Amino acid sequence: MTAKKCFSLIFLSLFFVTFSSLHAAGDKKIKIGFAAPLTGDQAQIGIETLNGVKLAVEQANEKGEILPGFRLEVYALDDQHNPSQAVIVARKFISDPDVAAVVG
Repeated sequence: MTAKKCFSLIFLSLFFVTFSSLHAAGDKKIKIGFAAPLTGDQAQIGIETLNGVKLAVEQANEKGEILPGFRLEVYALDDQHNPSQAVIVARKFISDPDVAAVVG
């Protein structure tokens, strides 16, 4: 099995486990984490990227439910273009059981 197939299988497994727990709790949102510099010297790039992610999520939600009963929601955190802050942000995403995926 190639690394890509293995990663895909792991991702899909985690994806469905996350949604099963969300559905059981009655939550109707799928949180997509977004990490980028939203302040500091690279803020403009991060803000523009965040706007693109928000637009994509909005368009996906307008097309209909991704999974029955669920809608996407962006959960953005500022990594300040700082490696140590990025680690803190990553840990916040990992510790939040409602975050199904992260982009950034």
